[in-house]
Amino acid sequence: MTPDVRIRAVQAAEIVRLRAALLGFVRRHGERRITERAIRWLQHVDGAKLRSPGTVMLLALALRRDRAPVPDARPLIGLFAAGDYGLSASFLVVHRRARGSGIGRTLLKTALRLLGRLYGRIALDNAASLAVAQAAGLIPVRRTFTPKGAPAVVVAGGDWTEEEVRQCARSVF
Repeated sequence: MTPDVRIRAVQAAEIVRLRAALLGFVRRHGERRITERAIRWLQHVDGAKLRSPGTVMLLALALRRDRAPVPDARPLIGLFAAGDYGLSASFLVVHRRARGSGIGRTLLKTALRLLGRLYGRIALDNAASLAVAQAAGLIPVRRTFTPKGAPAVVVAGGDWTEEEVRQCARSVF
C-alpha cells in the first residue's frame, strides 16, 4: 500500500453529504458488478445504520494528487461498505486505474479488523475480486448463486459461523 493513501471510515454525520459522490464513484468504477440491492443499500443507509454493529463504510483517499496512484484523480480511489457484517450488503469498488495497487486488499483487511468477521458473495467469473478477497484473508466457504442466477461463492473471514454463511448464501444482495 502506498503511503500516499489514507483509509478512513465514513462517519454517521457525513453520510448524507457524501452519498451522491459515493454513488457516482460506484457507478463509474463498479464495472456493473455491484448489485442493485447493494446500490439501494448505499442510497438509503443513514447515520443510525452506520453506527450499528457490523456496519462499516471505508474510503481510500489519495492524499496528494501529484503523488496519487491515479494521476489527476479525485481524492476518492476506493470504497468498501458492509451492512450486518456483509449479510445485508457488502461491496468493494476501486478506481479502475488504481487496481492492483493493494487498495482493495487494505480496505478489506481494515474492515475485517474493525468488524471481527466479514461475509461477501462473489460471482465465480470475477477472478479479480476472488483474488483480492483471498489476499485479505477471506476464504471461499460455500457455493451459491448471484441474484441473476450466475454461479458464485460465499467468502468469509474472521470469526464467521456456518449459520451466517447459510444466511449470506440465501440473501439477495
